[in-house]
Amino acid sequence: KNKKNQPRPKTPGAQQKAESKSKGFLSTFDAWFQKNDKILLIIGSVLYLLFSVLLFSIRISEGGDDSMYIQAGQRYANDFFNYYYTFNAPFYPMFLSLPIAIFGMNVVLLKALSLVFNFAALYFFYKAFRQRIPDSVLFPVMLIIAINAHFLYFASQTYNESFFLLIQALFVLFFFKLTDVQKEKGNDLKATWKAWLWVGFWAFMLTLTKNLAIVVVGIMILYFVFIRQYKNAAISIAAFAAIKVPFELIKSLIWTNTGQYSNQGSVLLLVDPYDPSKGKETLMGYLGRIADNSQ
Repeated sequence: KNKKNQPRPKTPGAQQKAESKSKGFLSTFDAWFQKNDKILLIIGSVLYLLFSVLLFSIRISEGGDDSMYIQAGQRYANDFFNYYYTFNAPFYPMFLSLPIAIFGMNVVLLKALSLVFNFAALYFFYKAFRQRIPDSVLFPVMLIIAINAHFLYFASQTYNESFFLLIQALFVLFFFKLTDVQKEKGNDLKATWKAWLWVGFWAFMLTLTKNLAIVVVGIMILYFVFIRQYKNAAISIAAFAAIKVPFELIKSLIWTNTGQYSNQGSVLLLVDPYDPSKGKETLMGYLGRIADNSQ
């Protein structure tokens, strides 16, 4: 009688069996990627390099920014302390001034640097996310990047996208390192201030490379607020300011007319940045831009 009243052990249903089988397959799949991570990194890197070389274009792009960065780099190379690029973020043409000053106006070399930036960005992307997400996610994403026409296009242009990708990967890498230090040493600022400064530095470099990247400061604040680390939200502002404020002071002593955002902001208001006579954009025009850019 007692045996009859005892609850019977539940047999796994079809859904439980399917979930267990799926987990088993994913674990096996992930283990294979983890076991072959080095060879997969080499394969992805070789494919990226191969397609970058095969699709390498020596033509200057039809877009204005491509040639403007080169011209600005040349002006920096010729008269660094009497010129400040304000059409958009200034750091990329500053960087281009170095190879221009050394090797002259070698457009193919400048384009080849973008290929190097793309390649380095992929490597630091790998370093940032390695052992943080499953290898079965990481390596397929790296493979997609390696053969993606949009990434490969910028590998042979003098737009700042490839340079920005590299800075972005470094920012993510050092942000993750900060979280590692905090897990090990807690939120004691005395123990983590160096990691915070590195995060502030790379966040600042992002904003100096692309104006829109200023949102990274807000994103850091929102992230820490979301996980209820309000002290860290405040520290993220301070870490950025610790790099930004000294730079602005030095910049004001060396250069004049250095408004990084004012010039591009006025250009963004125009219907056609290459023809100001067409006037300023309307509200419906901006909504159309949002729709087009979203696509």
